[in-house]
Amino acid sequence: MREATYRIIHRMNQWDYCWILAATLVIFGCGKSETSKGSGSDATHTTAKVAVEATHVIIGNVPEQLVVTGTTEATQQEKIVAPIAGKLLELNGLEGSSIKAGDLVARIQSKEAVSSEEGAQVMMSEARTPAERAQARRMIELAKQAQNGMTVRSQLSGLVATRSANPGEFVAENQELLSIIAESDIVFVADVPLFDMPKIHIGEPAAIALPTLGNTSAPIAARVYAIKPQADSTGQAAQVIFQFERLPGWLVNALRTGIAGTATITFDMMHNVMLVPKSAVIRNDETNVRTVVTFGPDSLAHSIEVSTGPEMDSLVSVNSDSLKPGMNVITVGNYALADSTHITLVRPGSEASGTVPAGNSDTPSSASSTKPGTSSK
Repeated sequence: MREATYRIIHRMNQWDYCWILAATLVIFGCGKSETSKGSGSDATHTTAKVAVEATHVIIGNVPEQLVVTGTTEATQQEKIVAPIAGKLLELNGLEGSSIKAGDLVARIQSKEAVSSEEGAQVMMSEARTPAERAQARRMIELAKQAQNGMTVRSQLSGLVATRSANPGEFVAENQELLSIIAESDIVFVADVPLFDMPKIHIGEPAAIALPTLGNTSAPIAARVYAIKPQADSTGQAAQVIFQFERLPGWLVNALRTGIAGTATITFDMMHNVMLVPKSAVIRNDETNVRTVVTFGPDSLAHSIEVSTGPEMDSLVSVNSDSLKPGMNVITVGNYALADSTHITLVRPGSEASGTVPAGNSDTPSSASSTKPGTSSK
């Protein structure tokens, strides 16, 4: 009887334990479920947004141009050499100074005249009788007559490019003293890729930019003067000579050889092409693929592969079947921006806290008024 009663009580304790355990699980389970639901809701509303700047794809005209680099060189140069061996008594002109045709450049005392004068001085010092002293004086007079030496004059007006000697030195016959370049014969020589050579023709107009002459220096009008027949040592380019046109006086005086710059040749005008700021185009250096990042009313970023064409100022022409005029393109914040990233649009110069709705296509006000040749920023 006692054992039966104990078993009943034990069985009731097991059932009570199970009920208590079940109730506890239900309570904690419900709490966890509510917590999870709340966390999921918060995560949905705190999705990260990337702040970007953007503009619109516009339609415009852009010139088809070739821009090449080069330096200024002289086509005419005079080397002034010593006509005789002797002592250089005079040499006029420093590097960079002007020389006119007919100017006295150098004066040289012949080697024989130098020897005669030295010999006459020795004879005078050794003279013992009046007759010997008279003979020595005659020799000195003859040496002085030849002391003025032979004069050398410039045949060319221009600038002294190099100076290779100094007065008082002894020079050999045909030794170079100075070199002079003609100011009016300075040209611009540029390396043009062989791929572009069929486009180049004698007389083709060009614009030369020489930035080192200062900010006030506008592009200089020029024309293709000659094309050198030899390619460079790599066989990748040939030299084209551009001749300046209508140079003002101050520029003639400022021009020197060895000034680096660029030559721009305009071949044609491309009409009604899609244009975007250069900052909107991303180039993958490994694949050489170019892309732009666009977005729509959903504010999600999407990459579009494009091909690029001629450029103009801050704009570049692009082409893609997936890109249309008026579409948004990101200009700042587009690098490493993954597809479907949620973006928020900021105006240039503002912080992310001053955001405007990315889905509003009228937001990038700078793009709506952008014209070819002007920046979208």
